[in-house]
Amino acid sequence: MRNSKKIISLILSVLMVVTMMPFSATPVFAAKKADKTGNCGVNGNNATYLMEDTDNDGYHDKITIRGSGDMVNWGYPSYNPWYQDGHYSKIKTIVVNSGITSIGDDAFYFCTDATSVTIPNTVTKIGKEAFYFCHEADITIPPEVTSIGESAFNDCNKLNNVTLPGTLTSIGSYAFNSCTALESIVIPNSVTSMGQAIFDGCTSLKSATLPSGLTDIPSSMFYGCRSLTGITIPAGVTRIKSGVFNGCSALNGITLPSGVKTIDSYAFRDCTSLTSITIPAGVNYINYYAFKGCTNLETITFERPSTAHNLTVGMVSFPDEAKLAYSGEGSLVLAFNDAEIEEGASLADYDTEDKSYRSNTLVWKNSGEAAIGSTVYPTFAEALAAAQDGDTITLLKDVAVDSTIVVNDGRNITIDTNGNDITSTVRVFEIRHGGVT
Repeated sequence: MRNSKKIISLILSVLMVVTMMPFSATPVFAAKKADKTGNCGVNGNNATYLMEDTDNDGYHDKITIRGSGDMVNWGYPSYNPWYQDGHYSKIKTIVVNSGITSIGDDAFYFCTDATSVTIPNTVTKIGKEAFYFCHEADITIPPEVTSIGESAFNDCNKLNNVTLPGTLTSIGSYAFNSCTALESIVIPNSVTSMGQAIFDGCTSLKSATLPSGLTDIPSSMFYGCRSLTGITIPAGVTRIKSGVFNGCSALNGITLPSGVKTIDSYAFRDCTSLTSITIPAGVNYINYYAFKGCTNLETITFERPSTAHNLTVGMVSFPDEAKLAYSGEGSLVLAFNDAEIEEGASLADYDTEDKSYRSNTLVWKNSGEAAIGSTVYPTFAEALAAAQDGDTITLLKDVAVDSTIVVNDGRNITIDTNGNDITSTVRVFEIRHGGVT
């Protein structure tokens, strides 16, 4: 009886100790999450997924895509199975098996902790937002990829060694937006289609090579790339769209090719390391704020056009203190008061009550002899040669003709002397089947 009481007393003591233990001291064992599978192919079961809990913590942490052909494009990330499962932020490993040919839209959106991503060489297309916000993944792009979708690698902060394959033809907008570890990029000549802001916010990007066949640099392409020091613009580029180099504060030298015709708004805004720029003769429009905030821009050299040409500069396009230089023939004037800007002057020297309007009215005026409409021709003879039936040629100055000018092809042309004289020691016109009024 005494022994029985001792045993009962011992049991009660143990129970009291256990019940007095802090709750946190009680060991908790998470149940292993069961594997989950399903279809993810564009044709249903041509591709399947496997979700696994490899570390037995109760969350799926690995996704494997198996089968062949294209993955389905999810219309929104919440539609894909692992997003619905709620474990997308726990995923550490993504494996796409050989045989899969495309990564679907929003496939691995917001897999923020994924550190290991394997994409096979069979993949030729990476869909939009496929790896959006995969902060921890350094991803290798397969060698046969032909297209990269919009925001495909947006905010992939560990992406620092990207090789774009020679098979690539298109890159969507924001494809590498805010890839803050990316230091260099070479866009192959095979690329013929590019969206806007592809490298916007790539703050570590130091060098970039553009495809040789490029004609327009897309809007905001290098916006905020504050480490970019230099870049070669291909010879065929005719337009630099808005905000392309906005905020590229380390950009210290750039050559605009001779074929450039348009520089859009904010194109070089806040490029504070830029000390000089040469505007090619072919440029006919510089939009507002194009060089606004370029606080160290000391000299702007305008190449005067050798043929008929006008240039309009938008509102507050240059810092007021920047000195203007010229080369070639012609003059740059303020259109609203026809004041010619002297070489070595700055816009601040031409102060008006409305400063924004002042810098909105820079126009080339060539030293030509005649004009047809707004087109100016260096010589009267060239204007006659270009005139079509019914055109009016306006003289811009007194014209001295030292050889016979022939008008033929049945054209009837009117000449407005505009108060100027035509003088010659030879027969001025030889009219063949046409007329000069």
